[in-house]
Amino acid sequence: MKNIKKLLSLLLCGIMLFGMFPASLFAADGDTGNGSGTISETVVPKITWSRTFEYEHRHDTAANQHTNLGGLYAGDKTAYLSTESKTENSVTTYKNKVHWEWAAFSEHFNGRTDDVDDSAHKVWDYGHTDVQYADPVKNSITNPIYTTNTIGGVGIIPYAPSAGDQAIFAATWNNRAADEFQTSSVDGTNGTSLITVKKGQMDIGYRKSYTARRFSGSFVWPEGYTLSDSIELVSKNDSYYQEIYDAINNDENLKAAFGGKKVVAINDDMFVFVYKDGDQLTENNYSDYLAFFAGTAGKGVWSWPNADPQDTNHGGSGSGWGGEWNVTEPATYGDKYASKAFYKVLPNLDTAGANRSNSMLSEKLIGKEATSTTAATAGMMALSDYWYSFMDGNAISTVLNNKYGTTGIKAGDTVHIDIYCIDMEKVGGMDELEIRLTRQKPTTSTVKVRYWLNEVGEITGNKNYLGETTMTGQTIGSQITLVNGTDVNQLNHKRAAAIKENGGGDVSDGSQQAPVPFTVKENSEENIIDVVYLSAGAQIVHFYAGNKTYAYTGQPFTVSDVTIKQSSYADIVVEDSVNTTTQQLNEPTQYWWQQANYAKRFTATETRILPGIYPVTFSQTPIIVNDQNSDQHLTNYTVYTHPGSLTITYAPSAKVFTYDFGVQNSYSELLNDVEKSAAEIKVLDSSKTYVSYDKSTNALLYTPQSVNSGETIDLALVFAGGYQVKKSITFLPATNVLYEENFMTNHGGTTGEWKAEGTNNTATVVNDNENSVYGYADAYKGFATFSNGGALKATLDLNGGKRAYTTDAVEFSFNGTGFDLISECSTDTGLIIAAVSKDGNPFKVYIVDTYFCGDNSIGGNPIITGPGILDYQVPVIRAMSLDHANYSVRILGYLTDTAGAIVGPASPTPWDGGETGAAGSTRGANGIDTNRILREAGLKEFIGCEVETSFMDENSVLNGGTGIAAKNSQNRTFGKRDAAAAQTADVYLDAFRVYQPLELENEVNYADNEKRLNYAPVYDYVKNSAELIGSEILPNSMVYVEYDGDTGIANIANYQKRGPQNEVYLTNGNYIGFALEGYTAGDTVMISAKAVAGEPILGYLNTNDVGGKAISSDMKMTEMYYDVTACVQQYGTKHMLVLGNIAKAGTGTGTRSILSVSGIKLAKDITPATSTQIAADIASLVTLAYQPVEEPVFTPERFELHYSGRALAGWFTRIIVKTSTDVDHVSVYRLADDGSLVPVRENMRPMNSLFTYFGWMDYYAFSLTVRAPRRGMTDTYYIFAYDANGVASEPAIASITGR
Repeated sequence: MKNIKKLLSLLLCGIMLFGMFPASLFAADGDTGNGSGTISETVVPKITWSRTFEYEHRHDTAANQHTNLGGLYAGDKTAYLSTESKTENSVTTYKNKVHWEWAAFSEHFNGRTDDVDDSAHKVWDYGHTDVQYADPVKNSITNPIYTTNTIGGVGIIPYAPSAGDQAIFAATWNNRAADEFQTSSVDGTNGTSLITVKKGQMDIGYRKSYTARRFSGSFVWPEGYTLSDSIELVSKNDSYYQEIYDAINNDENLKAAFGGKKVVAINDDMFVFVYKDGDQLTENNYSDYLAFFAGTAGKGVWSWPNADPQDTNHGGSGSGWGGEWNVTEPATYGDKYASKAFYKVLPNLDTAGANRSNSMLSEKLIGKEATSTTAATAGMMALSDYWYSFMDGNAISTVLNNKYGTTGIKAGDTVHIDIYCIDMEKVGGMDELEIRLTRQKPTTSTVKVRYWLNEVGEITGNKNYLGETTMTGQTIGSQITLVNGTDVNQLNHKRAAAIKENGGGDVSDGSQQAPVPFTVKENSEENIIDVVYLSAGAQIVHFYAGNKTYAYTGQPFTVSDVTIKQSSYADIVVEDSVNTTTQQLNEPTQYWWQQANYAKRFTATETRILPGIYPVTFSQTPIIVNDQNSDQHLTNYTVYTHPGSLTITYAPSAKVFTYDFGVQNSYSELLNDVEKSAAEIKVLDSSKTYVSYDKSTNALLYTPQSVNSGETIDLALVFAGGYQVKKSITFLPATNVLYEENFMTNHGGTTGEWKAEGTNNTATVVNDNENSVYGYADAYKGFATFSNGGALKATLDLNGGKRAYTTDAVEFSFNGTGFDLISECSTDTGLIIAAVSKDGNPFKVYIVDTYFCGDNSIGGNPIITGPGILDYQVPVIRAMSLDHANYSVRILGYLTDTAGAIVGPASPTPWDGGETGAAGSTRGANGIDTNRILREAGLKEFIGCEVETSFMDENSVLNGGTGIAAKNSQNRTFGKRDAAAAQTADVYLDAFRVYQPLELENEVNYADNEKRLNYAPVYDYVKNSAELIGSEILPNSMVYVEYDGDTGIANIANYQKRGPQNEVYLTNGNYIGFALEGYTAGDTVMISAKAVAGEPILGYLNTNDVGGKAISSDMKMTEMYYDVTACVQQYGTKHMLVLGNIAKAGTGTGTRSILSVSGIKLAKDITPATSTQIAADIASLVTLAYQPVEEPVFTPERFELHYSGRALAGWFTRIIVKTSTDVDHVSVYRLADDGSLVPVRENMRPMNSLFTYFGWMDYYAFSLTVRAPRRGMTDTYYIFAYDANGVASEPAIASITGR
């Protein structure tokens, strides 16, 4: 029962969580693209549909052979479609017109209560055989007049999609008789007997009536979309029409006419209205909301597979099948044209009947005709009897922009789509439709096309203004020449309106006004194309300036040709309009002795060098004269000039830049002189606000947005005339990249355990990527604390327990071969657990103790000591040799309690307090019970992975020491903390560095000296090398060299650990050296280094530069790489490199310093190596080249100790120090078992300074109380005196033995 309750509780929680998400997130109709932000590029809003009620029809079921119109509107077919003819010069032309009255439709359909939705019937009924309106079983019946014949096409049998094809979504319907009548003709055959057809009876081919039904849809306008975005009405069966789209895209002429339009299967006609909720369509305004109409009304000489409709041998009135099939433009409804319709054939631009049997649609779409041996098969388009037309989304955009362009449509507004579907015979059908909205890209703009009669003028109050249409999604910089068609945005789209406005008189085809072609601009308000119609019969001469395009060469180009066009006469091309002053026209004359008229003053020329689109304009208005010596323009001629263009193209070369710091980077080597001449230079995608261009400095500013994800940014170079080209800039991560903590995911957010410490400097800009090595930036030289000024910090508190972890994790992911985790180290810092997954699977765990008490172990004169952070920006985890893969790193802070809590591997003991490790637990390199740690930290999935431990101080708990516990317990004999002692520690996450993010084959874009490199930690090469080297070459090793100032001799020594693992500390006069096996002159050698204390100088030694030669002398705390290739010296047959801290203590600033040498970057063929001979050579080099400088030692005039050498065990005893007054302060340290000095009390001030001030005493006195050790044990204390400059004396030593 308890388990059931738990299960129900979890289920309830899941339901509640699910309910928190917006419903739109789960909408089945919503398509998402690859957009930015929270709004997808393309959205498909859900449309709620209903349709007019009508009855199903079944030819074999009397109950379903209704004689009832239901909710249909019915009328006389001849009143719906008419054909007009006109004969001129013995040539007859035909025009189809569609007629229906809005008032009649509106009165019939509005207010009906019998419309159906999907609750009982189906709006889109196709394939639902129980409720499909057209007979889904029988599509042929016996002819009622000629019973030996059959009538086909009286049903729609659903098509069965092939495997892999989608289901078909459509609507069907039946045509019915408008009134009762008698007839002896059916399906084109005439008989002698009459049959009676009742009102509402299905039309099986009587060809007397038409019916109309209305489909009503509504959708909610989605958030984030405007009327500038692209709107499409799309068939849900669109995937079937790819072969039609392919044919269009493979023919430039078809693409110009039909490109971007969507196919719809429809029979007979559909009229699509669109409007916003609240608007009322009336007889006076309904045509404003008519977006388009399509279907068989768009038939013409282009429609049929052959010329039968035009062939006089096939009967009909006029010729062929009748005048309605011989039209050369689609039918009109009012002043609007139907979209062209096609039957079984691919789209074409024919203007005369032709045999198109080689351009048929595929069998999938149109089926197969019956043969003598095979039966006919149906195709997918059987639902429309194989008719289809086109829908242009710009037609919908035009209506919405014309009606709501000022007020707009807001998110949440309801938009209605009403589709009136007309059928004139038997059955019909239509694809189900959906709306798609696509956000306009930053690279596109909107264009308006305005139509005029006679001339362009003002819009307001101008009868010659015929209206405007909208083109969305036009690429900025592209060129538009309108095509000669009647669809939206085509030249003759408003020709019918022009004829109407011209009093019924014919007009010319539309003429696109200059400039032709039109170049799309970014500002949509400037994108206006004007089209003009002229009254037929006017004498019109067009002068077109030349249009020439050249590729930029740096040389001048000239355009000076002019083309003269006049009606149907042959064009005249004047090649040189500058030197040709007159040109005779090609028009005919009435008599043979007469001459044609002349054109004059038509000079148009332009010369340019730089890229751009330059207008070629006429210097004056041309004139037409009847004599070439005359300057009197003939008034019966209208002249139109069309400026041309000189286009000089330019193809910018792509650029590739690298970045090695995850802050803002500036690149100046970006553009050449030609590109700089652009009038405007901008980032093409304005949403990418992290990229910007400063034309005044020719600098591109870029800030990486994620780890290791190089990206390509396109710059738009806008030259004269709005000519725009794209210059691609690719930003790639370098072979090492330092990312700040803001690239980490802090799961606790700003209110969690990890808080911001310091402030990241947003003004940091890396300016030297193009001329510095990967891993170095001048901008990072000044950070003396946190990397870029800020870090994340978590404070752990045991709260009386034994272990503590952060519950909030910090994560980052990368692709590469390694990483560094950068943190801070001090006496107050705790442990870090980093769990690494590789390609999504648990891989490895790093446990590192960041506790660090300074360089006390060097001897009695430490350089870094005291409270607070002692070493900033330390690579506490360094993994440089991983496989190239995708990694994620999950980081937790960790704190354990007292000394001895973690023990060595030889003799594992229980945790402090009596706890024992879990059964079967795995212990790491230093005996850590890793299973317990991983379970408690919530990292159980990493149990069984390799665990690597490291520490920064020999007294770490990971090394069996007391670690951070030591700061609260001065007496090593009493290991437990006092009850009042602090049980807290801080943990820092400062930055991380990623190595080699790109695969080897992708390094082609790197600088030559950064290709084919290996990274390695110097610390791993240096530690214990003195014990390992022998007479043979030891690969992957370096020697550590100490210079003895007393003897003047340099010696090879074991590197005595002076700082955190992963760093090698070099004080003044200390070096590392090695030979370079496999080195070839010029191979890359780089070293990473940073300052730890003072002002160290990274330098190298050779025989020519006494004391060494500086490489870098102004370091701070950020580890950066330095090219030391030029520092490689050849000695005999070996190439060697000796690097060290060449700063001289006591000179310059007078401070001692510590240099950290950390990483090395080498060409892949190089191996650092040593041997006894190489070591001896390096030591000799240091001895010869380095001039020793003695460290300053302070010698007080008086320095005395007073104490009891034997004291009662466990009791307190006093150490008295008396010094001369030249002493500023003293510090006391206790000698630990490992030889290091543990601070007891530092910076002690004299207790009698007031007495000495007034001259009552002539010495300083200091007093310190300590606890005596256990009986028989001895504590040794080192006391140092310091002068005012901080220079230490030799220590005075006090030994106290317990008794």
